[in-house]
Amino acid sequence: MFATPAEAKQFFVEKVLAQARAEHVRLSPVEQAMLRWSESDPTFEPDPTLVEKLATEISDEAYETKVADLPSPEGALR
Repeated sequence: MFATPAEAKQFFVEKVLAQARAEHVRLSPVEQAMLRWSESDPTFEPDPTLVEKLATEISDEAYETKVADLPSPEGALR
């Protein structure tokens, strides 16, 4: 379905952001950037300050819960 891990990740990020907008859940620019974070994508260039910036906004647990609690539209990731 996807030619590269980066394409798959971009698809996932777009779905999460679209669902957040639909549910009126605000994701800060840092939270959005963290959706793209990857240790396995060779094309990803990590920003070492991003994790620190996120920590000043929200705890890891709260961020993960915020994203995980977004409802999945029927068939969105199938």
